[in-house]
Amino acid sequence: MPKTFAWFEGRTRPPSEYEELTVGLHFGEEALVHSRVGTWTLESTRLRGVPWEDFRDPAQLHYRSWVALQDRAERELGATLDLAGAGGFVDGLDPAWRAEMAALVGGGAFAEWGVAMAMQYVERFCLSSAVAQAAQLQVCDELRHAQRALEWSDVLRGAPASGGGDDDPARTAWMEHPALQPLRRATEMALTLTDWGEVIVAVNVCLEGLLQPFQRELWLSAARRQPDLATAMLAQHCWTDEDRHLGWTEAFLRFVVAADGANAAVLRGWYDAHAPVARAALDALAAGFAFGGAAEAAADTARTEQIKRFEGIGDD
Repeated sequence: MPKTFAWFEGRTRPPSEYEELTVGLHFGEEALVHSRVGTWTLESTRLRGVPWEDFRDPAQLHYRSWVALQDRAERELGATLDLAGAGGFVDGLDPAWRAEMAALVGGGAFAEWGVAMAMQYVERFCLSSAVAQAAQLQVCDELRHAQRALEWSDVLRGAPASGGGDDDPARTAWMEHPALQPLRRATEMALTLTDWGEVIVAVNVCLEGLLQPFQRELWLSAARRQPDLATAMLAQHCWTDEDRHLGWTEAFLRFVVAADGANAAVLRGWYDAHAPVARAALDALAAGFAFGGAAEAAADTARTEQIKRFEGIGDD
Protein backbone atom coordinates (compact mmCIF):
# COMPACT_ATOMS: atom_id res chain seq x y z
CA MET A 1 0.00 0.00 0.00
CA PRO A 2 1.39 3.45 -0.84
CA LYS A 3 2.39 5.52 2.16
CA THR A 4 1.46 8.86 0.64
CA PHE A 5 -0.47 10.49 -2.19
CA ALA A 6 0.21 9.38 -5.76
CA TRP A 7 1.48 12.80 -6.83
CA PHE A 8 4.50 12.39 -4.53
CA GLU A 9 5.56 9.06 -6.04
CA GLY A 10 9.05 8.92 -7.52
CA ARG A 11 10.52 11.64 -5.30
CA THR A 12 13.75 10.93 -3.47
CA ARG A 13 12.67 13.04 -0.50
CA PRO A 14 9.50 12.13 1.41
CA PRO A 15 6.87 14.88 1.55
CA SER A 16 6.70 17.08 4.61
CA GLU A 17 3.60 17.31 6.77
CA TYR A 18 2.91 20.67 5.12
CA GLU A 19 3.00 19.09 1.65
CA GLU A 20 0.87 16.11 2.67
CA LEU A 21 -1.84 18.46 4.00
CA THR A 22 -1.63 21.10 1.27
CA VAL A 23 -0.46 19.97 -2.18
CA GLY A 24 -2.76 18.42 -4.78
CA LEU A 25 -5.97 19.11 -2.93
CA HIS A 26 -7.35 22.11 -4.79
CA PHE A 27 -7.16 22.31 -8.60
CA GLY A 28 -7.31 19.76 -11.40
CA GLU A 29 -7.66 19.86 -15.17
CA GLU A 30 -11.10 18.37 -14.67
CA ALA A 31 -12.91 20.68 -12.30
CA LEU A 32 -14.36 18.92 -9.29
CA VAL A 33 -16.48 21.81 -8.08
CA HIS A 34 -18.95 23.88 -10.07
CA SER A 35 -20.91 26.77 -8.59
CA ARG A 36 -22.98 29.73 -9.66
CA VAL A 37 -19.93 32.02 -9.32
CA GLY A 38 -17.72 29.84 -11.51
CA THR A 39 -15.17 27.11 -11.17
CA TRP A 40 -11.42 26.57 -11.37
CA THR A 41 -10.12 27.21 -14.85
CA LEU A 42 -6.79 28.02 -16.48
CA GLU A 43 -8.46 31.14 -17.88
CA SER A 44 -8.90 32.64 -14.42
CA THR A 45 -5.53 34.43 -14.73
CA ARG A 46 -3.31 35.87 -17.44
CA LEU A 47 -0.31 34.08 -15.91
CA ARG A 48 0.67 31.18 -18.15
CA GLY A 49 2.94 28.13 -18.26
CA VAL A 50 3.10 27.67 -14.50
CA PRO A 51 3.24 24.24 -12.79
CA TRP A 52 0.90 25.44 -10.10
CA GLU A 53 1.19 22.51 -7.70
CA ASP A 54 4.96 23.01 -7.47
CA PHE A 55 4.59 26.25 -5.51
CA ARG A 56 5.54 26.16 -1.83
CA ASP A 57 4.90 28.77 0.84
CA PRO A 58 8.26 29.55 2.52
CA ALA A 59 6.54 29.49 5.93
CA GLN A 60 5.13 26.00 5.22
CA LEU A 61 2.21 26.56 7.58
CA HIS A 62 -0.95 24.51 7.44
CA TYR A 63 -4.06 25.00 9.52
CA ARG A 64 -3.00 23.00 12.56
CA SER A 65 0.46 24.57 12.83
CA TRP A 66 -1.07 28.01 12.20
CA VAL A 67 -3.58 27.55 15.03
CA ALA A 68 -0.82 26.54 17.45
CA LEU A 69 1.29 29.53 16.42
CA GLN A 70 -1.50 32.08 16.71
CA ASP A 71 -2.89 30.70 19.95
CA ARG A 72 0.34 31.66 21.67
CA ALA A 73 0.44 35.04 19.94
CA GLU A 74 -3.15 35.89 20.82
CA ARG A 75 -2.67 35.02 24.47
CA GLU A 76 0.31 37.34 24.67
CA LEU A 77 -1.35 40.21 22.81
CA GLY A 78 -4.64 39.82 24.65
CA ALA A 79 -2.97 39.99 28.05
CA THR A 80 -1.12 43.17 27.08
CA LEU A 81 -4.17 44.97 25.68
CA ASP A 82 -6.38 43.92 28.57
CA LEU A 83 -3.89 45.20 31.13
CA ALA A 84 -3.40 48.48 29.28
CA GLY A 85 -7.12 49.13 29.31
CA ALA A 86 -8.22 47.71 32.66
CA GLY A 87 -5.09 48.88 34.47
CA GLY A 88 -5.61 52.52 33.51
CA PHE A 89 -2.37 52.84 31.57
CA VAL A 90 -4.19 54.45 28.65
CA ASP A 91 -5.45 57.26 30.88
CA GLY A 92 -1.96 58.72 31.13
CA LEU A 93 -1.59 59.17 27.38
CA ASP A 94 -2.09 62.54 25.71
CA PRO A 95 -5.81 62.88 24.80
CA ALA A 96 -5.12 64.44 21.39
CA TRP A 97 -2.66 61.66 20.56
CA ARG A 98 -5.16 59.03 21.67
CA ALA A 99 -7.89 60.48 19.45
CA GLU A 100 -5.60 60.59 16.41
CA MET A 101 -4.31 57.05 16.94
CA ALA A 102 -7.84 55.75 17.56
CA ALA A 103 -9.00 57.13 14.21
CA LEU A 104 -6.01 55.66 12.39
CA VAL A 105 -6.16 52.24 14.05
CA GLY A 106 -9.95 51.96 13.94
CA GLY A 107 -10.33 53.22 10.39
CA GLY A 108 -7.48 51.04 9.20
CA ALA A 109 -9.29 47.96 10.50
CA PHE A 110 -11.67 48.28 7.56
CA ALA A 111 -8.74 48.10 5.16
CA GLU A 112 -7.66 44.89 6.89
CA TRP A 113 -11.17 43.53 6.33
CA GLY A 114 -10.98 44.50 2.66
CA VAL A 115 -7.67 42.68 2.25
CA ALA A 116 -9.26 39.60 3.83
CA MET A 117 -12.12 39.70 1.33
CA ALA A 118 -9.68 40.07 -1.58
CA MET A 119 -7.65 37.09 -0.37
CA GLN A 120 -10.84 35.04 -0.09
CA TYR A 121 -11.25 35.57 -3.83
CA VAL A 122 -7.68 34.39 -4.41
CA GLU A 123 -8.29 31.31 -2.28
CA ARG A 124 -11.46 30.49 -4.18
CA PHE A 125 -10.20 30.80 -7.76
CA CYS A 126 -6.40 30.31 -7.73
CA LEU A 127 -4.91 27.23 -9.39
CA SER A 128 -2.43 26.26 -6.69
CA SER A 129 -3.25 24.41 -3.51
CA ALA A 130 -0.33 26.03 -1.72
CA VAL A 131 -1.31 29.54 -2.85
CA ALA A 132 -4.85 28.83 -1.69
CA GLN A 133 -3.57 27.73 1.72
CA ALA A 134 -1.38 30.82 2.11
CA ALA A 135 -4.22 33.09 1.03
CA GLN A 136 -6.69 31.47 3.39
CA LEU A 137 -4.37 31.78 6.38
CA GLN A 138 -3.84 35.41 5.42
CA VAL A 139 -7.61 35.88 5.48
CA CYS A 140 -7.65 34.58 9.06
CA ASP A 141 -4.76 36.84 10.04
CA GLU A 142 -6.30 39.96 8.52
CA LEU A 143 -9.63 39.36 10.27
CA ARG A 144 -7.81 38.88 13.58
CA HIS A 145 -5.92 42.13 13.02
CA ALA A 146 -9.14 43.97 12.17
CA GLN A 147 -10.84 42.73 15.32
CA ARG A 148 -7.93 43.65 17.56
CA ALA A 149 -7.59 47.07 15.90
CA LEU A 150 -11.25 47.88 16.52
CA GLU A 151 -10.99 46.74 20.14
CA TRP A 152 -7.90 48.85 20.74
CA SER A 153 -9.42 51.85 18.99
CA ASP A 154 -12.31 51.74 21.45
CA VAL A 155 -9.90 51.57 24.39
CA LEU A 156 -7.92 54.54 23.11
CA ARG A 157 -11.12 56.56 22.78
CA GLY A 158 -12.06 55.61 26.33
CA ALA A 159 -15.45 54.42 25.17
CA PRO A 160 -17.39 51.15 25.43
CA ALA A 161 -16.92 48.67 22.60
CA SER A 162 -18.69 49.95 19.49
CA GLY A 163 -21.61 48.10 18.04
CA GLY A 164 -20.60 48.60 14.42
CA GLY A 165 -23.58 50.76 13.56
CA ASP A 166 -23.70 54.13 11.82
CA ASP A 167 -22.57 55.87 15.01
CA ASP A 168 -19.39 53.77 15.22
CA PRO A 169 -16.46 56.24 15.27
CA ALA A 170 -14.13 53.79 13.54
CA ARG A 171 -16.59 53.29 10.69
CA THR A 172 -17.13 57.05 10.48
CA ALA A 173 -13.38 57.60 10.21
CA TRP A 174 -13.16 55.01 7.42
CA MET A 175 -16.01 56.60 5.48
CA GLU A 176 -15.25 60.28 6.09
CA HIS A 177 -11.72 61.02 7.36
CA PRO A 178 -9.90 62.71 4.43
CA ALA A 179 -6.62 60.90 5.10
CA LEU A 180 -8.30 57.49 4.86
CA GLN A 181 -10.23 58.03 1.62
CA PRO A 182 -7.37 57.17 -0.79
CA LEU A 183 -6.84 53.96 1.19
CA ARG A 184 -10.55 53.19 0.99
CA ARG A 185 -10.42 53.79 -2.77
CA ALA A 186 -7.44 51.44 -3.20
CA THR A 187 -9.14 48.76 -1.10
CA GLU A 188 -12.43 48.99 -2.94
CA MET A 189 -10.70 48.93 -6.33
CA ALA A 190 -8.95 45.69 -5.39
CA LEU A 191 -12.31 44.12 -4.62
CA THR A 192 -13.48 44.70 -8.20
CA LEU A 193 -10.68 42.67 -9.83
CA THR A 194 -11.46 39.33 -11.45
CA ASP A 195 -7.98 37.94 -12.17
CA TRP A 196 -6.77 36.32 -8.95
CA GLY A 197 -3.12 36.85 -9.94
CA GLU A 198 -3.78 40.55 -10.36
CA VAL A 199 -5.41 40.62 -6.92
CA ILE A 200 -2.19 39.30 -5.37
CA VAL A 201 -0.16 42.04 -7.05
CA ALA A 202 -2.64 44.85 -6.34
CA VAL A 203 -3.17 43.90 -2.70
CA ASN A 204 -0.02 42.22 -1.40
CA VAL A 205 2.61 43.88 -3.57
CA CYS A 206 1.26 47.37 -4.12
CA LEU A 207 -0.97 48.05 -1.11
CA GLU A 208 0.21 45.80 1.72
CA GLY A 209 3.82 46.11 0.56
CA LEU A 210 3.60 49.79 1.50
CA LEU A 211 0.90 49.90 4.15
CA GLN A 212 2.24 47.23 6.48
CA PRO A 213 5.82 48.51 6.88
CA PHE A 214 4.35 52.00 7.31
CA GLN A 215 1.97 50.79 9.99
CA ARG A 216 4.73 48.92 11.82
CA GLU A 217 7.11 51.87 11.84
CA LEU A 218 4.51 54.49 12.69
CA TRP A 219 2.80 52.58 15.48
CA LEU A 220 6.13 51.63 17.03
CA SER A 221 7.72 55.07 16.77
CA ALA A 222 4.61 56.97 17.84
CA ALA A 223 4.09 54.60 20.75
CA ARG A 224 7.65 55.12 21.95
CA ARG A 225 7.06 58.86 22.17
CA GLN A 226 4.14 58.51 24.57
CA PRO A 227 5.17 55.82 25.74
CA ASP A 228 2.49 53.28 24.85
CA LEU A 229 3.59 49.65 25.06
CA ALA A 230 0.18 48.27 24.04
CA THR A 231 0.09 50.00 20.63
CA ALA A 232 3.70 48.92 20.09
CA MET A 233 2.76 45.33 20.94
CA LEU A 234 -0.14 45.44 18.49
CA ALA A 235 2.17 46.79 15.79
CA GLN A 236 4.73 44.05 16.29
CA HIS A 237 2.10 41.33 16.52
CA CYS A 238 0.53 42.39 13.21
CA TRP A 239 3.90 42.75 11.50
CA THR A 240 4.94 39.20 12.41
CA ASP A 241 1.99 37.97 10.33
CA GLU A 242 2.30 40.55 7.57
CA ASP A 243 5.98 39.80 7.03
CA ARG A 244 4.96 36.19 6.40
CA HIS A 245 2.28 37.33 3.93
CA LEU A 246 4.79 39.42 2.02
CA GLY A 247 7.15 36.46 2.08
CA TRP A 248 4.79 34.06 0.34
CA THR A 249 3.90 36.79 -2.13
CA GLU A 250 7.53 37.37 -3.06
CA ALA A 251 8.02 33.61 -3.49
CA PHE A 252 4.92 33.48 -5.69
CA LEU A 253 6.17 36.24 -7.99
CA ARG A 254 9.58 34.65 -8.42
CA PHE A 255 7.94 31.28 -9.01
CA VAL A 256 5.70 32.45 -11.88
CA VAL A 257 8.53 34.38 -13.57
CA ALA A 258 10.86 31.39 -13.31
CA ALA A 259 8.17 29.19 -14.88
CA ASP A 260 7.67 31.47 -17.88
CA GLY A 261 9.59 34.68 -18.48
CA ALA A 262 6.62 36.17 -20.33
CA ASN A 263 4.83 36.42 -16.99
CA ALA A 264 7.24 39.19 -15.98
CA ALA A 265 5.55 41.63 -18.35
CA VAL A 266 2.13 40.68 -16.97
CA LEU A 267 3.28 41.32 -13.41
CA ARG A 268 4.87 44.62 -14.40
CA GLY A 269 1.67 45.75 -16.09
CA TRP A 270 -0.38 44.98 -12.99
CA TYR A 271 2.14 46.71 -10.77
CA ASP A 272 2.17 49.85 -12.92
CA ALA A 273 -1.64 49.93 -12.87
CA HIS A 274 -2.06 49.63 -9.10
CA ALA A 275 1.09 51.10 -7.56
CA PRO A 276 0.05 54.77 -8.06
CA VAL A 277 -3.19 54.21 -6.15
CA ALA A 278 -1.30 52.56 -3.29
CA ARG A 279 1.27 55.36 -3.20
CA ALA A 280 -1.52 57.94 -3.04
CA ALA A 281 -3.00 56.07 -0.07
CA LEU A 282 0.35 56.05 1.72
CA ASP A 283 0.96 59.75 1.01
CA ALA A 284 -2.47 60.68 2.39
CA LEU A 285 -1.96 58.65 5.55
CA ALA A 286 1.46 60.20 6.18
CA ALA A 287 0.08 63.72 5.71
CA GLY A 288 -3.17 63.21 7.60
CA PHE A 289 -1.75 61.37 10.61
CA ALA A 290 1.57 63.18 10.98
CA PHE A 291 2.38 62.34 14.62
CA GLY A 292 5.04 65.03 14.77
CA GLY A 293 6.88 63.88 11.66
CA ALA A 294 6.92 60.19 12.62
CA ALA A 295 4.51 59.33 9.80
CA GLU A 296 6.66 60.70 6.99
CA ALA A 297 9.69 58.87 8.35
CA ALA A 298 7.62 55.69 8.47
CA ALA A 299 6.44 56.26 4.89
CA ASP A 300 10.04 56.64 3.69
CA THR A 301 10.95 53.35 5.34
CA ALA A 302 7.94 51.65 3.75
CA ARG A 303 8.86 52.87 0.27
CA THR A 304 12.44 51.67 0.67
CA GLU A 305 11.40 48.26 1.97
CA GLN A 306 8.96 47.70 -0.88
CA ILE A 307 11.65 48.45 -3.46
CA LYS A 308 14.16 46.13 -1.81
CA ARG A 309 11.70 43.31 -1.21
CA PHE A 310 10.40 43.18 -4.76
CA GLU A 311 13.47 44.47 -6.61
CA GLY A 312 13.87 42.82 -9.97
CA ILE A 313 10.58 40.88 -9.87
CA GLY A 314 8.48 41.57 -12.91
CA ASP A 315 11.25 43.33 -14.86
CA ASP A 316 11.38 42.60 -18.55
